[in-house]
Amino acid sequence: MNHILIIIFFLINFTKSEEYYVRVSVIPEYEQNLVTVLMSFDRQSDANTNTLSFTLPNNTDSVYIINRGLKNQLDFNSVNYYEKDGYKWVDIPNLEKENAYMIITNKYKLKGKREFNYKLLFSEKIKQIDLELQEPLAAENFKYLGFKGDSSTNSKGQISHKTTIFDFLKSQSINLFFEYINNSGNTTKTELNKTSVSSQKNKQNLSKNRQKVNRYSLYTLEILLALLIVTSLIISILLFLYKRESVLKCTKCGHNLKVNDLFCSKCGEKR
Repeated sequence: MNHILIIIFFLINFTKSEEYYVRVSVIPEYEQNLVTVLMSFDRQSDANTNTLSFTLPNNTDSVYIINRGLKNQLDFNSVNYYEKDGYKWVDIPNLEKENAYMIITNKYKLKGKREFNYKLLFSEKIKQIDLELQEPLAAENFKYLGFKGDSSTNSKGQISHKTTIFDFLKSQSINLFFEYINNSGNTTKTELNKTSVSSQKNKQNLSKNRQKVNRYSLYTLEILLALLIVTSLIISILLFLYKRESVLKCTKCGHNLKVNDLFCSKCGEKR
């Protein structure tokens, strides 16, 4: 009887095994010359037995847990990490079903070549991992290893590489590596601001060009009106002269005279 109870106990606990869904976004040089890793965890089951841990990049500077405040604002609280087996680890408190973290690496001090290495390990099996890697806008010759993802470009020109991994065992690891050149030292935010300023200048220039076109159109209309008035005036003068020419008559015989006639062509009377 005791053996049956023990078997049932283990079966119940086995069926309550936790399922974790993880999203990882690796964002190099977005706002500063460093790498930001955003990581969120979603525990689907109600079981609350094991502590989930994950590794950090070797050049990690600081780690923050992201909480939502009473007024729905985001709070960032510093988290301690420890070293074990040559890796830096963070333990996730299993009080909440959802957790989010922000990892900040050391800054790149010089312009030029960038490199990043991250061996990502978990202490428990992960049901699904959504992994995303963003390319900086200032990057040249961007190359990455560790997964084969689908690439896409958003409306701002940023390229992202994404993949989904299912049933990731705790014995597995993601060995993420990327390298690129940033000769300008600009961040993605700086490049976006430059694009925004350039776009505003183009709009202003377009507006000025439209004003110029409107002014030129106005001037052309005024010229056409002036030409029309002058032409009408000339026609009126010609008509007047024509009528005047047609009413000149000889004082002796009444024959019609032309403007240039000095004598009447009919009777010879002097004009």
